[in-house]
Amino acid sequence: MKHTPAAFKLQRETVGCSQQHLADLLDIGVLQIKLWEKPDGKPAPDTAWRLLEALMIEHETMISTALEQIHEQGSKDQPITLMYYRDKNMFAAQHPVEDADGWQMANTRIRDIVARLTAEGYEVNIVYPTE
Repeated sequence: MKHTPAAFKLQRETVGCSQQHLADLLDIGVLQIKLWEKPDGKPAPDTAWRLLEALMIEHETMISTALEQIHEQGSKDQPITLMYYRDKNMFAAQHPVEDADGWQMANTRIRDIVARLTAEGYEVNIVYPTE
């Protein structure tokens, strides 16, 4: 994929990473991310692209692993229940890690998993952890 501002934004959004979260990961200001995503903006540096590519690999690996587990344990006769997070606080309560901003990335993975399972004919129920 050619490294364009639109491609940068697409990859960032594909993994569910907000501009602020990506800026935090790169230890830069969010304005820099915004400038890289402007049509006439300065191109993102290779370090930013490499981070996005690593996040894409992590994203696909986690989805593939989850789908393998569901396929091994699940049945199309029984609904699959997956958790979705309403906000950062709900995610942090379930996952006590330093990266509480990861909730958006977790939700993006869940959306991708739901789309793939639904396409395969599974019935999927989505719940908040408190339900």
